[in-house]
Amino acid sequence: MDLLLHIGTEKTGTTTIQKFLMENQEILESAGIFLPSSLGHPLHRALAAIASNDEFIDEFFQRKGLLDIAERRDAKSIWWEAFVAEVQDNNMARAIISSEHLQSRLQKSEEIFRLRSMLSSLFSSIKILIYIRDPLETALSLYSTAVKNSSVALAPPGPDDPYFNIIVNHAATIQKWAAAFGIENIKVRLFMKECFVNGDLLDDFISACDLPAAEWKRPVPQNERLSRLGLALLARLNRRLPEFGVGGVYNPERGNLDGFFEKHFNAGPPYIPEMSLVEAYEQAMSDSNEWVRERFFPERATLFPRRNPENIGPNAPVDPELDKVADLIVDIWKLRKSV
Repeated sequence: MDLLLHIGTEKTGTTTIQKFLMENQEILESAGIFLPSSLGHPLHRALAAIASNDEFIDEFFQRKGLLDIAERRDAKSIWWEAFVAEVQDNNMARAIISSEHLQSRLQKSEEIFRLRSMLSSLFSSIKILIYIRDPLETALSLYSTAVKNSSVALAPPGPDDPYFNIIVNHAATIQKWAAAFGIENIKVRLFMKECFVNGDLLDDFISACDLPAAEWKRPVPQNERLSRLGLALLARLNRRLPEFGVGGVYNPERGNLDGFFEKHFNAGPPYIPEMSLVEAYEQAMSDSNEWVRERFFPERATLFPRRNPENIGPNAPVDPELDKVADLIVDIWKLRKSV
């Protein structure tokens, strides 16, 4: 069985792609394409956890209450055994696995090589598909997601932020994965509408995966950014209702706060970056972008287009009364279960 491993990156329509795969599982199976369920559905989140070093812990393990290293090790063994059994019970010609956390969580070379070794025991060939996006655009979208995931930051961090740098340093990502899987097995796509097949992300993904012509179901875009006001307000609420409490234990009081904000603050003026942030990302990522352009997109003058000056700050000042509004929302939010 051949494997196409879609590794992200984050903020390149991965949620939409994964929902597309899930909604079209019957069509995929009829075409001889296997979509595993034992790794999670629609996001194959468990695979990155399985390949991670035993001491590594993130929100995935925290939400499952796997705070002890021995418990994580046992859980990973159970997940892997279930996946192996699922693959061995399947006789299809191809498989697709999709998880942006493969790129964002497996940061040590030994983890990526471990993943290759594990997957090579099950699949005859492995191709890596990765979408890359303009670093600053990625950072702005990451910031929105971070706030939805309980960040208290009132502005996006610069490119020296360790996690943001992991996502937007495309040359470093490609070099690490190429070292393990071979650069000839890395397929890089640009996350830009003008570069998509038919100007459509899903058409582009269908082409990149060499999927057959079919009456594909098409989900609406997922995981949209919050408005500037939504970000400013939710960041303040996150200080008062953190996702995890003492000892990394999940805080049940938070509930579906991020979903509430996605519903009510998915429109309105977006966050506008300051010129200093724009320049910081352009300067920090210029060598990385040029390395990728030379090797994968030599026909392009630049890997990503220059940013429109009209989309650069400063932002209008945020009303200081938002702190009082945040206090009010917290009180109402905590009362909702007692009503």
